[in-house]
Amino acid sequence: MKYLLVYFLFAGLVSCQTTATISQKNIDIAKYSSKLPDSLSALEAAGIDFYANGNNPVEWQLKANFDKNIYFKSGDGIEFNTTAIGAEMPSATALTYNVNTPMGFMKITIENENCTTQGSKKTTVLLQEKEYTGCGKYLYDYHINDYWILESFGSQQANASDFKKGLPYLLFNPTEKKITGNDGCNNFSMPFELQGKRIKFGQITGAEKSCKNNSVALLFKNKLSQHFAGYYFKNERLYLYLIDDSILIFKKRD
Repeated sequence: MKYLLVYFLFAGLVSCQTTATISQKNIDIAKYSSKLPDSLSALEAAGIDFYANGNNPVEWQLKANFDKNIYFKSGDGIEFNTTAIGAEMPSATALTYNVNTPMGFMKITIENENCTTQGSKKTTVLLQEKEYTGCGKYLYDYHINDYWILESFGSQQANASDFKKGLPYLLFNPTEKKITGNDGCNNFSMPFELQGKRIKFGQITGAEKSCKNNSVALLFKNKLSQHFAGYYFKNERLYLYLIDDSILIFKKRD
């Protein structure tokens, strides 16, 4: 207990964050840990964005890297690996991929509605006028589940002295599919969904107090909120590729 108190006192001197915030951060990360099962983690490490299977009308499975290839196998003798060239058709209720395969046209529908397996989506594959139904799950790198402090945005280095509330940060909660954070001026929250190697961000909400430096606040609002971003990790940094091809780099909080 003595060492814990010393840590909090030291953190209070070197950071504009309160000890209560630091404590909450530690609790949140432990509580919302959401590592994939080993079998799915292996698929994610191999580059698979989405995995689905089912037993209607026969046993079948789908492995999709939407940037490269799609593998499909079913109990009625169909098996192929095809280049993932097709149209993505989002709607309010589902995401549909139309793909040309060696077996003809294939339509993959991933519904927003949850399936029987926790965290999975109702999935339908239409191929050769036959409909295969089951459950699918977007795979993701669980390292996203952490407290990420902005290090640079575009060509600019982020400096704590430039922001009223210190360096902007994002805290990802994959379990509740929610981000909480601060843009250097205001606290905010934002729903999100991990979809393979990209993140789908929802509407950002929070107070909008006036600050002298609102550059990151505007960036989050205009280029994260209700947009997609690619992501990857390198040297304990989180890289976000935004819609305009600019990059945000975050480092993990110590």
